[in-house]
Amino acid sequence: MPKVAVVTAAGKGSSRWINRAAMSLADQGVDLEWCIGIDTDGQEAIDTTLAAVGGPVEPTITWTYPTARGAAAARVQAALKATSEYVYVLDADDELPSGTLLQLADVLDDYRTCKWATAEKHVEIDRNGHIIREKRSDIGYGFVAQDELRTYYRVHGRSPFTPAQIMVRTPDLWAAGAWPALPIDEDVALLLALGTGVIAPIMGLRKRVHGDQTTAQLSVLSPYFATSHEFLRLRGLI
Repeated sequence: MPKVAVVTAAGKGSSRWINRAAMSLADQGVDLEWCIGIDTDGQEAIDTTLAAVGGPVEPTITWTYPTARGAAAARVQAALKATSEYVYVLDADDELPSGTLLQLADVLDDYRTCKWATAEKHVEIDRNGHIIREKRSDIGYGFVAQDELRTYYRVHGRSPFTPAQIMVRTPDLWAAGAWPALPIDEDVALLLALGTGVIAPIMGLRKRVHGDQTTAQLSVLSPYFATSHEFLRLRGLI
């Protein structure tokens, strides 16, 4: 049975959703550890988040307290506690269908030259967990070369699939430098650093869509990230 570390960044307001994320970790078919990075600047918010966790898996908790440093920093802090062969990112407001982690771990085991794996499909859900729409990768399923992903990102300013449901091997995560401390698109930067990956023809994440998300609040983003070209130049990826 593969061992998978689920890494979650829990920021302000995460206590509203994190129990649903916790419950979705049941029946994943893997030896599971859950590493949570608390990213908030108040002890009360930390206590509220911890009290809300619950679920079938006892998490390992780290935090960036006393200064909130963003989701990327919280994930790195949490991932440092991981002892698993694989790492999967799960946002505190998202959920997983049963068996997702086992399917992705099997994909990486089958394709040893690939550095990451993701699902072709996911569904968006509202605040109450009701399905809004099903979404698919813009480039279908199969192998994705680094240059293909970079070109798509330069042209469209986004990933061709949701980068919020990626599994990587733990050594590859650290070899690529983990998540860079960016206010947005840190997942895309990590994928480009990792190299070739694979999109599996499976259903993945239940991604919650709501106005409290960082990516829904454009005012928090630095003007240095106004265009994909500026972002890529800053990261030194082209």
